[in-house]
Amino acid sequence: MTAKDTRPQGMAIASAPLTDRVNSEPPIINGMAASEAGYIGAVSFAASLFVGGVVAYISGLWITVPVICIIVPFTVLWYSSLYLQEVKRNRPEGYYLHWMHFFSRVAQLGQAKISGP
Repeated sequence: MTAKDTRPQGMAIASAPLTDRVNSEPPIINGMAASEAGYIGAVSFAASLFVGGVVAYISGLWITVPVICIIVPFTVLWYSSLYLQEVKRNRPEGYYLHWMHFFSRVAQLGQAKISGP
């Protein structure tokens, strides 16, 4: 604490918010945005549900389904976040979501959100 500091001890200096980050999606796991984690989590959950069903059918143990459906998506999310951390370097935020939308529009798999056909 300096001599001119009149704040009580332990009080932090209030900092201004980063205005360039106000409208961006916050990173939740190793720089992965919430929407990216949602897409990856949904696909990995569906795949693990199928795999868990097959394992439960073969082994006869129903408990394998929830165990696999819990462990596999978290593991996939962790390693995919590490992979995306390397891939997303020096790219603007939301780049891959825009790229996926553009690709789906070019491949005629989706409709444009802003402009016409």
